[in-house]
Amino acid sequence: MTHIVLLGDSIFDNAPYVDVEEDVIHYLKRKIPLGWKATLLAIDGSITTDLHAQVQKLPKDSTHLFLSVGGNDALRNIDYLSQRAQSVAEVIIKFSRLVGDFRANYVSAIKELLEKQLPITICTIYEPRFEQSEYQSIATTALTFWNDVIIQTAIAYKLPIIDLRQIFTSTSDYANPIEPSAIGADKLSSYILEIVQNHNVTQLHTIIYGNSKDFRQK
Repeated sequence: MTHIVLLGDSIFDNAPYVDVEEDVIHYLKRKIPLGWKATLLAIDGSITTDLHAQVQKLPKDSTHLFLSVGGNDALRNIDYLSQRAQSVAEVIIKFSRLVGDFRANYVSAIKELLEKQLPITICTIYEPRFEQSEYQSIATTALTFWNDVIIQTAIAYKLPIIDLRQIFTSTSDYANPIEPSAIGADKLSSYILEIVQNHNVTQLHTIIYGNSKDFRQK
């Protein structure tokens, strides 16, 4: 039996931001074949260091793990880029330390998941939709540093990636500037199912999934 488990933050746990049963886990449960299971362990607002508690709750019959985390880690630090500094070097040095802390925590979380010896798919952080153009530019630029950590980690451990930046491309994909809408949840659940059904777990390199051409016709 296939049992899909979603870990991380509100990218998966987006129920508070959409109508009843229009969140990721409910769309996924409606799409999976009869006899399969899907469990939501992700918690809205979680950061990378919160993952240990979620991992401890993994069902014993879990078969496929999906992780989306890092957005809240980044948002906690993006405001730093709006602060005054005496030089660009000062900003870069401080920012590199913040990203370094995230790298250590993220890699530690991935290693803990790898100990379960189950297929793992990780997600990048999608670009937010802030109305204020200056803040949007700051957030988009800053997130590239966090996404670089996620992609480098995926490559190091040969894990597939769902690149949310390629999936969430329309305003309709967002319930608010930083949460998936029902439309976004529907799209993401389809990718999760496609990866479980079609991704070759024996692949010895990272595959980035982000558009409909990623999957062959059955």
